[in-house]
Amino acid sequence: MKRAILYVFGIIILIAAAAAVRDRAYSDTGGMTFRGIVVFVGDSLIEVKHGDAEMTFTLGQETVVARPGGQAAAGDLRVCQAVLVSYEGGDGNRALRVDIVRESYCVR
Repeated sequence: MKRAILYVFGIIILIAAAAAVRDRAYSDTGGMTFRGIVVFVGDSLIEVKHGDAEMTFTLGQETVVARPGGQAAAGDLRVCQAVLVSYEGGDGNRALRVDIVRESYCVR
């Protein structure tokens, strides 16, 4: 009985690890990616949340912002947008590219 419980617990851990790897997969640029909803937009940073994970990314002159159908600018980032962030890890998680996947659903 204990063996069966440990077996099921092990499978649950593997599934959770696979989901985490999928959401933080390596991008084509050699960095990492994170998909989620924008919860904060500052002058030079954004915070993105996916499930229990929340990450802060710094935006620089080299950060490319894109939306379906063309380019955008950092000023086009809004709270409640679904985004895919390609970034370099480290002290500040420097965003290389932010793709707006879905426009904001928040109403003001």
